[in-house]
Amino acid sequence: MDPFWSLLTFLGSAFCHQIPDRSYALGDLQMPLCARCIGLQFGFLLSSIFLWTGARRFASGMPEKRALLVLSTLFLAGAFEAVLSYSGLSESDNLRRTISGLLIGTTVPFVVVPLLNKILFAGRNDMTVFKNPLDWAWLGVIFIIGGAAILLATYNIALFYAVSVLGIVGMFVFSLTMVTLLVTLLMDGRKMARRSRIMTSMALTVAFILLLATVHSVFFPQI
Repeated sequence: MDPFWSLLTFLGSAFCHQIPDRSYALGDLQMPLCARCIGLQFGFLLSSIFLWTGARRFASGMPEKRALLVLSTLFLAGAFEAVLSYSGLSESDNLRRTISGLLIGTTVPFVVVPLLNKILFAGRNDMTVFKNPLDWAWLGVIFIIGGAAILLATYNIALFYAVSVLGIVGMFVFSLTMVTLLVTLLMDGRKMARRSRIMTSMALTVAFILLLATVHSVFFPQI
Protein backbone atom coordinates (compact mmCIF):
# COMPACT_ATOMS: atom_id res chain seq x y z
CA MET A 1 0.00 0.00 0.00
CA ASP A 2 1.45 3.37 -1.02
CA PRO A 3 2.06 6.05 1.66
CA PHE A 4 -0.80 8.25 0.45
CA TRP A 5 -3.34 5.43 0.74
CA SER A 6 -1.90 4.44 4.10
CA LEU A 7 -2.51 8.01 5.28
CA LEU A 8 -6.12 7.96 4.05
CA THR A 9 -6.68 4.62 5.78
CA PHE A 10 -5.11 5.91 8.98
CA LEU A 11 -7.31 9.03 9.01
CA GLY A 12 -10.43 7.06 8.15
CA SER A 13 -9.85 4.77 11.12
CA ALA A 14 -10.65 7.71 13.42
CA PHE A 15 -14.38 7.11 12.93
CA CYS A 16 -14.73 3.94 10.85
CA HIS A 17 -14.30 0.23 11.66
CA GLN A 18 -13.05 -0.37 8.07
CA ILE A 19 -14.25 -3.98 8.00
CA PRO A 20 -13.27 -5.35 4.55
CA ASP A 21 -16.54 -7.08 3.67
CA ARG A 22 -18.46 -3.92 4.57
CA SER A 23 -16.26 -1.68 2.45
CA TYR A 24 -15.85 -1.05 -1.26
CA ALA A 25 -12.61 -2.09 -2.92
CA LEU A 26 -10.91 -1.86 -6.29
CA GLY A 27 -8.29 -4.55 -6.75
CA ASP A 28 -6.09 -4.52 -3.67
CA LEU A 29 -7.27 -1.08 -2.59
CA GLN A 30 -9.98 -0.80 0.05
CA MET A 31 -11.77 2.49 0.60
CA PRO A 32 -10.60 4.20 3.80
CA LEU A 33 -14.24 4.39 4.94
CA CYS A 34 -16.79 1.57 4.97
CA ALA A 35 -19.90 1.64 2.77
CA ARG A 36 -22.07 3.40 5.36
CA CYS A 37 -19.39 5.88 6.43
CA ILE A 38 -18.48 6.83 2.86
CA GLY A 39 -22.16 7.49 2.18
CA LEU A 40 -22.49 9.59 5.31
CA GLN A 41 -19.32 11.64 4.94
CA PHE A 42 -19.49 12.05 1.16
CA GLY A 43 -23.16 13.02 1.43
CA PHE A 44 -22.41 15.52 4.20
CA LEU A 45 -19.70 17.11 2.06
CA LEU A 46 -21.93 17.40 -1.02
CA SER A 47 -24.81 19.00 0.90
CA SER A 48 -22.40 21.35 2.69
CA ILE A 49 -20.92 22.46 -0.64
CA PHE A 50 -24.44 23.07 -1.95
CA LEU A 51 -25.30 25.19 1.09
CA TRP A 52 -22.09 27.20 0.82
CA THR A 53 -22.42 28.19 -2.83
CA GLY A 54 -24.41 30.83 -4.67
CA ALA A 55 -27.17 32.74 -2.94
CA ARG A 56 -27.23 30.16 -0.13
CA ARG A 57 -23.78 31.14 1.18
CA PHE A 58 -23.97 32.18 4.86
CA ALA A 59 -27.74 31.46 4.81
CA SER A 60 -28.93 31.22 8.41
CA GLY A 61 -32.65 30.61 7.99
CA MET A 62 -33.64 27.31 9.58
CA PRO A 63 -35.90 24.97 7.56
CA GLU A 64 -39.62 25.40 8.24
CA LYS A 65 -41.60 22.73 10.11
CA ARG A 66 -42.73 20.92 6.98
CA ALA A 67 -39.19 20.80 5.61
CA LEU A 68 -37.85 19.67 8.99
CA LEU A 69 -40.42 16.87 9.00
CA VAL A 70 -39.26 15.62 5.61
CA LEU A 71 -35.58 15.90 6.55
CA SER A 72 -36.21 14.13 9.86
CA THR A 73 -38.07 11.31 8.10
CA LEU A 74 -35.18 10.77 5.66
CA PHE A 75 -32.64 10.93 8.49
CA LEU A 76 -34.58 8.46 10.65
CA ALA A 77 -34.96 6.07 7.72
CA GLY A 78 -31.19 5.97 7.35
CA ALA A 79 -30.64 5.67 11.10
CA PHE A 80 -33.28 2.92 11.37
CA GLU A 81 -31.50 0.82 8.75
CA ALA A 82 -28.22 1.30 10.61
CA VAL A 83 -29.80 0.20 13.90
CA LEU A 84 -31.32 -2.89 12.27
CA SER A 85 -27.95 -3.78 10.77
CA TYR A 86 -25.83 -3.24 13.88
CA SER A 87 -28.34 -5.01 16.10
CA GLY A 88 -28.33 -8.07 13.86
CA LEU A 89 -32.09 -7.91 13.35
CA SER A 90 -31.63 -7.51 9.60
CA GLU A 91 -28.84 -8.63 7.30
CA SER A 92 -27.53 -5.64 5.39
CA ASP A 93 -25.39 -5.29 2.27
CA ASN A 94 -23.14 -2.51 1.02
CA LEU A 95 -25.85 -0.97 -1.14
CA ARG A 96 -28.19 -0.63 1.82
CA ARG A 97 -25.35 0.65 3.98
CA THR A 98 -24.49 3.30 1.38
CA ILE A 99 -28.10 4.43 1.04
CA SER A 100 -28.40 4.57 4.83
CA GLY A 101 -25.27 6.70 5.11
CA LEU A 102 -26.39 9.02 2.32
CA LEU A 103 -29.82 9.53 3.89
CA ILE A 104 -28.13 10.66 7.10
CA GLY A 105 -25.23 12.56 5.55
CA THR A 106 -27.18 14.55 2.96
CA THR A 107 -29.89 15.72 5.37
CA VAL A 108 -27.93 16.75 8.48
CA PRO A 109 -26.18 19.79 6.87
CA PHE A 110 -29.54 21.40 6.08
CA VAL A 111 -29.98 21.86 9.83
CA VAL A 112 -26.48 22.23 11.27
CA VAL A 113 -25.02 24.52 8.58
CA PRO A 114 -27.76 27.20 8.88
CA LEU A 115 -27.49 26.90 12.67
CA LEU A 116 -23.73 27.48 12.51
CA ASN A 117 -24.22 30.39 10.11
CA LYS A 118 -26.82 31.88 12.45
CA ILE A 119 -24.31 31.83 15.29
CA LEU A 120 -21.17 32.88 13.42
CA PHE A 121 -22.60 35.17 10.76
CA ALA A 122 -25.73 36.59 12.39
CA GLY A 123 -27.77 38.77 10.04
CA ARG A 124 -25.52 38.23 7.02
CA ASN A 125 -28.00 36.16 5.02
CA ASP A 126 -31.46 35.31 6.37
CA MET A 127 -32.36 33.10 3.41
CA THR A 128 -34.17 29.83 4.18
CA VAL A 129 -33.53 26.78 2.04
CA PHE A 130 -36.54 24.79 0.76
CA LYS A 131 -38.62 27.93 0.29
CA ASN A 132 -38.29 27.13 -3.41
CA PRO A 133 -39.59 23.73 -4.64
CA LEU A 134 -36.44 23.50 -6.77
CA ASP A 135 -34.43 23.07 -3.57
CA TRP A 136 -36.10 19.71 -3.02
CA ALA A 137 -35.03 18.68 -6.51
CA TRP A 138 -31.48 19.68 -5.60
CA LEU A 139 -31.61 17.43 -2.53
CA GLY A 140 -32.53 14.55 -4.82
CA VAL A 141 -29.72 15.47 -7.22
CA ILE A 142 -27.20 15.53 -4.36
CA PHE A 143 -28.35 12.08 -3.24
CA ILE A 144 -28.18 10.64 -6.76
CA ILE A 145 -24.76 12.15 -7.49
CA GLY A 146 -23.39 10.83 -4.21
CA GLY A 147 -24.81 7.35 -4.71
CA ALA A 148 -23.75 7.10 -8.35
CA ALA A 149 -20.21 8.27 -7.62
CA ILE A 150 -19.77 5.76 -4.79
CA LEU A 151 -21.25 2.80 -6.67
CA LEU A 152 -19.35 3.53 -9.89
CA ALA A 153 -16.07 4.10 -8.05
CA THR A 154 -15.27 0.39 -8.02
CA TYR A 155 -15.10 0.45 -11.84
CA ASN A 156 -12.74 3.39 -12.29
CA ILE A 157 -9.50 4.04 -10.45
CA ALA A 158 -9.64 7.84 -10.80
CA LEU A 159 -13.20 7.95 -9.44
CA PHE A 160 -12.22 5.50 -6.70
CA TYR A 161 -9.42 7.81 -5.58
CA ALA A 162 -11.65 10.90 -5.84
CA VAL A 163 -14.50 9.42 -3.79
CA SER A 164 -12.09 8.08 -1.17
CA VAL A 165 -10.31 11.43 -0.78
CA LEU A 166 -13.57 13.38 -0.71
CA GLY A 167 -14.91 10.96 1.90
CA ILE A 168 -11.99 11.84 4.19
CA VAL A 169 -12.49 15.54 3.42
CA GLY A 170 -16.15 15.08 4.30
CA MET A 171 -15.13 13.48 7.59
CA PHE A 172 -13.03 16.54 8.38
CA VAL A 173 -15.82 18.95 7.35
CA PHE A 174 -18.35 17.03 9.44
CA SER A 175 -16.05 17.06 12.48
CA LEU A 176 -15.12 20.70 11.99
CA THR A 177 -18.79 21.71 11.76
CA MET A 178 -19.67 19.92 14.98
CA VAL A 179 -16.58 21.12 16.86
CA THR A 180 -17.15 24.71 15.71
CA LEU A 181 -20.73 24.55 16.94
CA LEU A 182 -19.54 23.26 20.31
CA VAL A 183 -16.72 25.80 20.65
CA THR A 184 -18.98 28.67 19.62
CA LEU A 185 -21.66 27.69 22.12
CA LEU A 186 -19.10 27.27 24.90
CA MET A 187 -17.57 30.66 24.07
CA ASP A 188 -20.94 32.38 23.92
CA GLY A 189 -20.75 35.69 25.75
CA ARG A 190 -16.96 35.72 25.80
CA LYS A 191 -14.82 38.13 23.83
CA MET A 192 -13.33 35.89 21.16
CA ALA A 193 -13.08 36.92 17.53
CA ARG A 194 -14.88 34.81 14.95
CA ARG A 195 -11.63 33.97 13.18
CA SER A 196 -10.10 32.84 16.47
CA ARG A 197 -13.07 30.57 17.13
CA ILE A 198 -12.77 29.03 13.68
CA MET A 199 -9.00 28.55 13.93
CA THR A 200 -9.37 27.04 17.41
CA SER A 201 -12.03 24.68 16.08
CA MET A 202 -9.81 23.64 13.17
CA ALA A 203 -6.89 22.88 15.49
CA LEU A 204 -9.13 20.90 17.85
CA THR A 205 -10.66 18.98 14.93
CA VAL A 206 -7.29 17.95 13.51
CA ALA A 207 -6.02 16.97 16.95
CA PHE A 208 -9.19 14.99 17.69
CA ILE A 209 -9.05 13.06 14.41
CA LEU A 210 -5.34 12.29 14.79
CA LEU A 211 -5.85 11.18 18.39
CA LEU A 212 -8.72 8.83 17.53
CA ALA A 213 -6.85 7.41 14.54
CA THR A 214 -3.72 6.84 16.64
CA VAL A 215 -5.69 5.11 19.39
CA HIS A 216 -7.38 2.92 16.80
CA SER A 217 -4.12 1.94 15.10
CA VAL A 218 -2.31 1.22 18.39
CA PHE A 219 -4.99 -0.59 20.38
CA PHE A 220 -7.28 -1.99 17.67
CA PRO A 221 -5.01 -2.66 14.67
CA GLN A 222 -7.13 -5.53 13.39
CA ILE A 223 -10.48 -3.73 13.61
